[in-house]
Parts: sequence; C-alpha cells; structure tokens
Amino acid sequence: MLSKRKLIVYIDVKYPLHFCIDTLLHEYGHAISWRHVSMDAYIPDHSDEWGVCFARIYRDFVDEGGDKESGNY
Repeated sequence: MLSKRKLIVYIDVKYPLHFCIDTLLHEYGHAISWRHVSMDAYIPDHSDEWGVCFARIYRDFVDEGGDKESGNY
C-alpha cells in the first residue's frame, strides 16, 4: 500500500511577485526530486538531482514566457 505524502509550501505575498515565483519553482524542484524516494531516506536538500530538476523547471518556465508574463503584475 502506498502512503500519500504531502508537500506544503507557504509563500509570503508581501514580497515581490518574482521572488514568490522563484521560491515556488525552487520548492517544486524539491518535490520533483523527492517523488521517488522513501520518506526514511536521507537526501541532501540541494543535491545534484535537485539541481537538475530545478534547472529543468526554471528553463521551462522561462522558455514558455512565464518570466515575461509575471513581470506584468
């Protein structure tokens, strides 16, 4: 039986939008890099796997024009 895991990210909206987006993408990179790992396993927070996940997420965000769209708010 698979146990369900949750990742909760709180973002303080008093910061500029670009900072909030960077934080969300950063934390999403953690979620992606941890998705196949047992909760009992230790993985460094900013491992090489996380770096690859974060780079792909950020690149997709920029390639899709998200950085330009978020600048309008």
